Amino acid sequence: MSFPVRTVFSTPWFQIEELDTRNHADYGGQPYYRLTQSDGVMILPITSAGNLILIRHYRLAPDVMVTEFPAGGIDEGETPLDAAKRELAEETGLISDHFTYLGATRLRMERETDRQHMFVAENAVVDFERTPEPGIELIEMTPETLKRQIAEQSFFALPSIGLVMAAECVLGRPILPR
Repeated sequence: MSFPVRTVFSTPWFQIEELDTRNHADYGGQPYYRLTQSDGVMILPITSAGNLILIRHYRLAPDVMVTEFPAGGIDEGETPLDAAKRELAEETGLISDHFTYLGATRLRMERETDRQHMFVAENAVVDFERTPEPGIELIEMTPETLKRQIAEQSFFALPSIGLVMAAECVLGRPILPR
């Protein structure tokens, strides 16, 4: 099903589009608005010791400090894998020689059009020629600690939890202890 579309607001990072659904009874005669933006990547970095690398930084929209796995946008002309390598290095100062593609998902299907490509970066190590982005704190966490924080509801980044679940399914082994 397709509807006439017009852009009603645009920034360098996203656009808001209006879908003309007025003649379609399922949408109550009202226009529908969606957010469009470039696709992105989410990366689950794992050290050779099996620890997880997360980042803690401020998120403006919810006005909170958030702990989550590294993520970011895919630049024009960039492959998802190239974006994952770049984002891992930019945000954390880490590199990896072993990336596994887990697939792509949509985080908010009811309102957004972009896809998030998910990767595991195993054997993540510090690249001494790089430093993490300003405002980002690196956190090395054991899988046991992450599991406990999820159970205690002190770790609430749902996309990061979904990334761990996808990694367990695709890799066929647990990331978090059973």
